[in-house]
Amino acid sequence: MSASEPSPLHDFAGRVAAVGWNAYARPDGIDAAAVRDALAQALHAHDRSSSERAYRAVLQAVGDDRAGSYCAVAVAVLPFLGELMRHGDSWPRSTALEAFVDLALSFEPDAGQQALVAELARQARALRPVLEAIAAQGGADAVTAHQALLGLEPGPD
Repeated sequence: MSASEPSPLHDFAGRVAAVGWNAYARPDGIDAAAVRDALAQALHAHDRSSSERAYRAVLQAVGDDRAGSYCAVAVAVLPFLGELMRHGDSWPRSTALEAFVDLALSFEPDAGQQALVAELARQARALRPVLEAIAAQGGADAVTAHQALLGLEPGPD
């Protein structure tokens, strides 16, 4: 990317704002603004503390992080986490990677939401090249990316 080319994330906030978040089931007490804010926090994470706050905000915006469950809104958030993993600086990438690992590999859908499993798994598998690139770069995120790759089950997209 040359100096004259915009960052791939230059319009991230605008694209997040354009999503009809109210169309997706969300945890009780979470509105569309909380989802947008959580993704903004992830985008702007700049140190360990801000990354941890953003990670928690993302998980709370899409489900019950204490119970390890997610709502339908997680399916709409996952592509944005993928963008942060692909194009973000180190702290946003780490934040998104940690949230991705929990959502895709540890969390379960809320009761009555089993239909979400297949779509979330499909999107997670589609992010395999991003995880492979992070793993190949080495550094702090490589171990997490390797664990995520091991956790992804092979299957048709």
